[in-house]
Amino acid sequence: MGWKDWPLWLKGGIISSLIYIVPEIIHFIVVLLLFYHIGSSFLTLFLILTYLINILINLPTLFFLGLFGIKSYTLEIHWGTVGDWFSLSTPNLLLIISSILVYFMIGAFIGWLIGRRRK
Repeated sequence: MGWKDWPLWLKGGIISSLIYIVPEIIHFIVVLLLFYHIGSSFLTLFLILTYLINILINLPTLFFLGLFGIKSYTLEIHWGTVGDWFSLSTPNLLLIISSILVYFMIGAFIGWLIGRRRK
């Protein structure tokens, strides 16, 4: 069963999850390079850009967590020290897992709507 045979809701969920995962990986690599003092001032500017992108891509997750009354410490983690990104504390894990799930649900819903329209 190849990619073309998968239902549209599953394709949408996977693609939208990648929208969250790819910037997180890029940000982690930039932080890792700066943590080990490999980089330049351009990399520092790129780090600021990735911080802003991470905050923007986490807004839907913060919205959904707020709907369910779950308090999130996300902004404290984003503006914390570099070492915060290497610790898998509970707020970090909660944010990563819930963001992937929220983006999957959004993409699955959009894929489901597209599938219903095509029928």
